[in-house]
Amino acid sequence: MPSRSGPARRGASKGRGVSSRKGGGRSPRKTLRSAGKATRGKSFSAGMPRSRFLPLLTVWFLAVLALASLLYWNGGTEKPPPKPAANKATSTGQSSVPKPRMADPPAKQPEAGPVAGSRTPSPKGGEPGGKEPGTREPARTTAPAGKPLIEPPPPFHSRDIPIDQPKEPARKPDSITLSALRPGVPPGTAPPPPSPVPAPVAKVAIVIDDFGQNLEVAKKFLSIPLPLSFAILPNQRHTAEIAELAHAHHREVLLHLPMEPQGYPKMDPGSGALLTSMSRGRLRRTLLAALDSTPYFIGVNNHMGSKFTENTPSMRVVMSELRHRKLFFLDSATTGDSVGFALAREYGIPARKRDIFLDHTLTDEAVQSQVDQLIRKAKIEGTALAIGHPHEVTLKALIEGVDRFKEENVAVVPSSELMIVPSRRVGGRD
Repeated sequence: MPSRSGPARRGASKGRGVSSRKGGGRSPRKTLRSAGKATRGKSFSAGMPRSRFLPLLTVWFLAVLALASLLYWNGGTEKPPPKPAANKATSTGQSSVPKPRMADPPAKQPEAGPVAGSRTPSPKGGEPGGKEPGTREPARTTAPAGKPLIEPPPPFHSRDIPIDQPKEPARKPDSITLSALRPGVPPGTAPPPPSPVPAPVAKVAIVIDDFGQNLEVAKKFLSIPLPLSFAILPNQRHTAEIAELAHAHHREVLLHLPMEPQGYPKMDPGSGALLTSMSRGRLRRTLLAALDSTPYFIGVNNHMGSKFTENTPSMRVVMSELRHRKLFFLDSATTGDSVGFALAREYGIPARKRDIFLDHTLTDEAVQSQVDQLIRKAKIEGTALAIGHPHEVTLKALIEGVDRFKEENVAVVPSSELMIVPSRRVGGRD
């Protein structure tokens, strides 16, 4: 058996000495065992007290807890891809609004955004969504599925129309809205409807004879804002020119056909007049020459002709040609025995007799009196036709009569509108 070390020997000898001194009956081996146990219990309790072991255990527990916290919040060294907003809202019970990504390509279509008004928990103690405290989040709109989160700027719109409302077609404002803008009408009260403009109670037509010699006078009558009819003499210096000018101003053009008067040749009707002494062929040739002087004639009225219009055979030649050319006839009624209107009806030609001479007496008072008579006759009978001449007093009376006709509610119309059209042709022979 190997020899013991120095300390063991000393302990053994010391034990033996002790036991021998006290006179115990123990064996040396039992003495050493009991001494070893006593030594081990004393060193554990005295060398490592519990007050020093508990802090070490606490530090170790806190270290493990900190490591677990870091692993929980950071999710490891490599972050997994973010889950869709809908799944996150389902797992956490809350929803968040994803931040717009300006660099995303157009091809990528983000999923539908979460419910508006939800908040995202902040892991760092800041405001929802991971923002720093004190910063404001820009306004966001929930993007529908299939559309980019960042919408293009809206098109230009009027400031009066909200962006989120479609434009409505323009409509007339209500009368109640207009009443609020009118003085004297309380808001919310509809104003009385405007008085309707009454329809004209009568119509008049005015024919001015004897044009063809003076162009400037014709222009003055063209400046009157009334639909006057221009009766132009044939074979005059400005016959064709005045006819074309009147037609360009939308005025009706009549042939003022010279006819033989009573007292001929002392009373001269002028160049190209129709005479009772002419043969049928000569009458027709003279008439055709007058009608062909301008293409703008739509009707014929007689110049003088107090003798010719009483002659039925001569007037039949005229009526035959007017029917052929589809022109109307205005009987100037220079004689009470004229057969012109009756023969025109017989031939089925639109015709009418003159009602008023405006300027038989060349004074302002007389002409104005004739205008008043024209208005009265039109109101009584419904229509009336007047004939005047290119005199200064007639021009003045018609200029002043523009407002007068409006005040009397009498319409001035072209002469063709007042022609009497026969229902059917009564007869007539060429």
